[in-house]
Amino acid sequence: IIDDTALARLRSLEDPKSPGFVAEIFNDFLNGLSEHIERIRQAIETKDVDGLRTAAHTFKGSSASVGAELLRLVSLKIEELSTNPDRAELGFALVELENAALDTRRVMEALPEMVSTSSSGHE
Repeated sequence: IIDDTALARLRSLEDPKSPGFVAEIFNDFLNGLSEHIERIRQAIETKDVDGLRTAAHTFKGSSASVGAELLRLVSLKIEELSTNPDRAELGFALVELENAALDTRRVMEALPEMVSTSSSGHE
């Protein structure tokens, strides 16, 4: 669900004297999940090929930047399917994306950076 290499890269940017960078990045990503999924859903419902391709591509990039590998892969699938918004596979891919988002949220929120941030009362 989370790419270990990307996670290690993010952790290497953390300042030990001022921790919280990784948690902030993950929180920002998690806070935007619903919006990304809604853009994709709207584009599928309105059969907006360009909007769907753009929304899926953007989410793919955002997911890759934080190491959310499962979301990146499902976004890639949706981007590839976007050329034909009538395809039934898009509906299945949307459900897959929603489930991947739930799984990713669960895993990210359990990371040590997130647990220590939430237990210290910081958001």
